[in-house]
Amino acid sequence: MRGKNRNRSGYLLIELMIAVATIATCSVMLAYLQVHISMLHKEAEQYLRAVNYAHAAFEGSAESSRDGFAVQKSMQKIKNDIPYNQVTVTVSWKTPRGIAKQITVHGGAIEDEAQ
Repeated sequence: MRGKNRNRSGYLLIELMIAVATIATCSVMLAYLQVHISMLHKEAEQYLRAVNYAHAAFEGSAESSRDGFAVQKSMQKIKNDIPYNQVTVTVSWKTPRGIAKQITVHGGAIEDEAQ
């Protein structure tokens, strides 16, 4: 019996090292995943804010800059005899990674409401 325990004792250290290496690798992967998901969440919040700013600009104010978001609004008359303007609102910003993003919303407004 003493011989069997002696042969088995070397495997316990190797098994422990493999287990620790596996746990460490999984921990690093989970930390990376958490950071990546956090960045994606931040970008999604920025898209939501950009859409809200575009909606506000479409409804009222023209060009402005808010919290790192640049909002531009342009109106173009389609035909002189039709009281209708094509409205384009563009919102630009930078993501936490420094990548420039923008959204553009197209729509229209009756000339009386647009002024």
